[in-house]
This record gives sequence, structure tokens and C-alpha cells, in this order.
Amino acid sequence: MKQKGGNGIGVVVAAYNAAAWLVRCLDSVLAAADVDAADVCIVVADDGSTDGTAAIAQRYAETDGRVQLLKLTHGGQAAAIAALPAQVDRVMIVDADDTIPRQSLSQMAARFLPDIDMVIANVAKYTAEANVPALYMDAEAVAEGKSYEKTSSGPVLRLTPAETLERMLNNDIPNFTHGMVVRRSLFGRIDWDTHPSMTNAEDAMLQLLLASAATGAVVLLPDVVAYEYRQRPGTLSSMSKVTPEGIARVWRAVSAVPSMPRAA
Repeated sequence: MKQKGGNGIGVVVAAYNAAAWLVRCLDSVLAAADVDAADVCIVVADDGSTDGTAAIAQRYAETDGRVQLLKLTHGGQAAAIAALPAQVDRVMIVDADDTIPRQSLSQMAARFLPDIDMVIANVAKYTAEANVPALYMDAEAVAEGKSYEKTSSGPVLRLTPAETLERMLNNDIPNFTHGMVVRRSLFGRIDWDTHPSMTNAEDAMLQLLLASAATGAVVLLPDVVAYEYRQRPGTLSSMSKVTPEGIARVWRAVSAVPSMPRAA
């Protein structure tokens, strides 16, 4: 990875017993990296897998200098982000059983200006039952009544952190950290390791914590699909339900961030 003074993108691939899907995931990330104008590095965070996940990641690392294997013992995403090179100032999180479209990184990087802390695009959800993926964000509903920039790829909305939090809590924005490129410094402003483990709202909590720590603007790209999520039978996300208790725990965690810009 070339040194470019802090404009690189670090893609953290969260992997646990993902040998069946990791090749497709890494191929998609590398294809996106090939067309992106910025430097991209990929850290495969193997969280104690007992299958061939680590071996697959190691093969990629040996043939492509952009890929690094980080072996963890249930250390989580915080350790993976800390392992990114110092010049990386933007982060995207990808699960090892999902993929990203070829143009995703370049489309999001193009909107990541110095005064921007987060760029959030749309997520396509694939299920075994549906032939056509469902989109998490409705572009017309998100842009309705709001000031936005018209582009060939759809509306571009610029929000304050408080406006972003409100939209996240209203579920206008997908309630997880995928499909987002986030300024790396935001992770240093939150105390995510001290919060209780949550089986059905971890992504929602991290997303809200990051938005609460933002001081720059947030860009929303509802017509740009930057993440392809595949719901598989037996996964936590397919079995879990968001409960009022889970939402309350998320809100308590977010409210503990001193710099949180409160929505009116």
C-alpha cells in the first residue's frame, strides 16, 4: 500500500468460520479496490475460526500486498481497526459472507471530502426466497422534502450528525454498520469495548455510537448500492428480533457519549 498521507481506505472483513464464503467476499473487495482511486488495504479479522478461514485469508495475503490476516481470539472489530496502517483514515466494515459491488468504494470515496465524517449508501438484501434483492433505503422517501444535490447516480443528501441520528432512530437508514465508509478517528472517540455484548443490536449500537461521535457532516447516497447482504438460515441476524429492551440498551450506550449532538 502506497503512502498518500492519510487518504487510504481500510476494509475490515469480519470472519468467523467463513471458509465457504470468504473467497467470494475477498474477490469482491479486491475488484472494488482495483477501480478505486485511493489506496485500499484489507484486514481479514479471523475471530477464532475453527475451519479453513485463516488458511484462505493467508493465501490471499501471500499473493496480494493489500491483504492482511489478523488472528484474534474473539477480539472483535476494534482490534482489526487498530491493525490498519497509520495512513488509513477511512474504514468500511464487511462481513465475510457478504460482498460489495465493484464501484462501491470509488462511489463512496468520491463523496468523502475533508469535512465529511461518514458516507452512508444503500444495502441490498438477498434471501433464498426472493429472486430480486430488497433495498434497505427508499431513495424517494429519504429525499422527500429535503434539500439534496441531484447527480447522475441519484440524490446526495448532506446531514448534520444530529439529523443522521434522528434518521437512524427512525429506521430511515439501515440499522447496521455495513454500506458505510467512516472516518477512522470516530472509532477512537467511542468506548465500544466496555458495553455489554448484544446478540441482536451490536451493529445498531456501533452505528449510533459512530454518528454520535461525528463532528463533520454525513453524506447519504440512497441510490448507490454499496453492500450486498445475504441473509442465511441459522445466522444471528436471521433469527434475532429487535426488542424494546435491546433498543433501550442501545440508546443508553449512545447517550453515554459526552460529545453526542442531541437531536431536538
